[in-house]
Order: sequence, then C-alpha cells, then structure tokens
Amino acid sequence: MLIIPIAHSKSVKEFPWVTITLIVVCIAVWFWTLSVHNRVQQRIEAAAQLLQSALQAAPEDTCTNEEQVWVAMVMDQWALPTCDLSGERTPDPLVEGALAELNDTIQQFPWIRLGYRPKFRTIETMFTSMFMHGGWLHLIGNMLFLWLAGTVLEDVWGRGKFFGLYLITGCAAVIGQHMLTPDSAVPLVGASGAISGLLGAILPSARNLEIRIFYFLWIFTFRFYTGTIMVHAWFAIPLWFAVQVFSLFFGTADGVSYMAHVSGFVAGLAAAWGANRLGWIDFPPPPPGTQPLFGRTKPNAKLPTFKRHHAD
Repeated sequence: MLIIPIAHSKSVKEFPWVTITLIVVCIAVWFWTLSVHNRVQQRIEAAAQLLQSALQAAPEDTCTNEEQVWVAMVMDQWALPTCDLSGERTPDPLVEGALAELNDTIQQFPWIRLGYRPKFRTIETMFTSMFMHGGWLHLIGNMLFLWLAGTVLEDVWGRGKFFGLYLITGCAAVIGQHMLTPDSAVPLVGASGAISGLLGAILPSARNLEIRIFYFLWIFTFRFYTGTIMVHAWFAIPLWFAVQVFSLFFGTADGVSYMAHVSGFVAGLAAAWGANRLGWIDFPPPPPGTQPLFGRTKPNAKLPTFKRHHAD
C-alpha cells in the first residue's frame, strides 16, 4: 500500500515566498551536489587504486581502526583487500600516503563536507545539512511535505517567524540525533527534521485542516485500487508521529534518522505553544461552548477560509 499526501484544505492568503525559496534552494543544492559528486568520484577511483596497490605491496601490514573506516567505504566498489585489526603495525610510507590521499578525497564529497556528522560536529554543518539530500526520492518526498506544511504555516506565522521556525526545528532535529549517536561519523542530511518540526507546529492550529491523501492499494498483485481521500490533520499528523516513534524504538536499521524526526516534531509543537503564549500567533477559536485544546485564541477571531474538497 502506498499513501502520499498531495494537498490540504486551507486557502493560502499570501504568496508563500519563503516556502518556495526553501524548495528552490534545496533543489539547487541537490544539482550542485550531483555535479561535485561526479568530479570527486573520478578522484576517488584513482585514490582507491593507489591504496589497493600499496596494500598489495605490503600484505603483512595491518590497518588501524580509522583506516579501516575508509577502506570499508570503498572496498565493495573497488575490491580492496581487507585489513586485519588484530594489532598495531609499523606505518608503511606507501600505505600511509595512499590512505591520506583517499581520506582527503573522500572529505570532498558534498555529504561529508556539508552533512552533520556527530563525531566531527560543527555549527556550520548543523545548518547546511538541512538543505542536503541523499537521493531523488529523498528530495522529492521532502519537498512535497515542505510545500504542504510551509503553505499552511507561512500564512499563520508570517515569513520571518516561519523561516526562524524552520531553522530552529531543523537544529533541534540535528541535536536530537546527535544525542542518540554522538560518536557516529555517518553524515546526517535532509530537510526532514525541519519539516517534522513544521508538522508539529501545525498540529495546535489544525482544528479545521484536512489533508488529501492519494492511495495505491494492491491485493496479491491481482487487484489494484487508487484514489484520494480527505483525512483530518488531527488524525493524520499524530498517526505519522506515532509511526516515527515506533520506528525509532522497534524499527530495523534502514538509514532513516527517526530520532531527528521525533526531535524536530517535539520542537515544532513546543515552538507553536511558546509563540502562542507570547502572543506571536493565535490558534483558531474552538466551537461555541467548548474550551480550546491548545493555548490562547483571539476572542473575536474569524476562522480562515477553507476550500473543501471531496474524494474523487
């Protein structure tokens, strides 16, 4: 079964300049990443061949743990000899030079340079990682969610505060993942942590928000069902969050940073509550005779106009 959110019921009053700018920047960075990757790939091949020759010339040498990391990253593609980690060794000039060249070359990969690696953390990569992506599906999925969430929130928060919200929740997502894996050298990339924060920020003001979901269902490859349905945001967003929490604690290793999603979501929810308490934003008022579930509302506030859609 495949389900994809494709639209929401909120009418957008102001043109979402910040949302579109973020999307354009992420797409531009992705194409830049591809161009740099192709150039670095050629240098990697030459460095790997040099390392292979050096290791074959000194088969009795053993590798240190740090060297093994880089050998493992390229071993499958270039069939490098495995390293014995049973002990230390006397440095071999050829192997040392080849490893240094390989290390310097790998450092030029965009994901290594601009992704956030907890073991080699920097403030700069905490921000640059929000605009990096690991593949086409990663990029397209995140941009779809960014468009849907951004067009809802930018109207409510205003452009400046919305951009700040994006950066704050993105940093919170990175910090959460760092706390879970502080010694990891694997780069964290993607806008999904910040986008998770946007989903958290939507939740308190989603009283009348519905999300159009496209579904593709197949049963034993014999029958297929496709269409769209409208789902209330107060059902869809908590369900999505529950899946992230479940995957964090019980899921298998699939390369997805679920802790970043959970941390970003919680930060977005907290940011929305704090902004409401400070009077920066107002949540839609509850129906007459009921109490608001979240924060303060304007006594005479009017609900925004919503366009209601029906399932095809």
